[in-house]
Amino acid sequence: RFTALGVSVYRRILHQSLGLFSISLGTAWLVILFLVSSPFEVGACRFLLESSPTHKVPFSRVAFGFNANYGNVVLTQFLRRLFNALWFLLLIVPGIIRSLGYFAVPFILAENPHLHYRRVIRLSLDMTQGYKWDIFVTFLSFLAGTCWMMHVGILGIFYVNPYCYATQAEMYRFLRTRALENGIATLEELPGVQPLPQ
Repeated sequence: RFTALGVSVYRRILHQSLGLFSISLGTAWLVILFLVSSPFEVGACRFLLESSPTHKVPFSRVAFGFNANYGNVVLTQFLRRLFNALWFLLLIVPGIIRSLGYFAVPFILAENPHLHYRRVIRLSLDMTQGYKWDIFVTFLSFLAGTCWMMHVGILGIFYVNPYCYATQAEMYRFLRTRALENGIATLEELPGVQPLPQ
């Protein structure tokens, strides 16, 4: 028979155990999600950069981030998000400005996954210098599409998301061209993407 004290102790142990379990499960879920989402984002960027009206890219290219220097891709994406979070802790506006500066990181990794993480982040900041407002306004234009998507429902995902991602790829192409023209980057750092032969 349990006494009142025994039941109280049992409940406390149960609550602590469940709390620890849920924290552990949540942490494990975030780590797994991050280890999958970062390379997937880079692979999606690679897919978009290889796509053209004359060349169809196989959907398997979204796995590029898993196959091409996975460790560097995950580390660089982790540091990008960590630095961005630290800027957001400072203040909201500097966090937004810095996140716009980190815009090109997944695209640079999609183009050259072997580039050192410091150079990738520095290159992204240099490439977006003077264009952050334009990137911000473009992202604001996506809000209207997102509102429409929420109104229409699941069908909107198939119309709005491809538009947003294709627009981001075109913004990166523009920034890349400017960076090469202005000597911010070299062709060794940003060699371009060549579609795979079919």
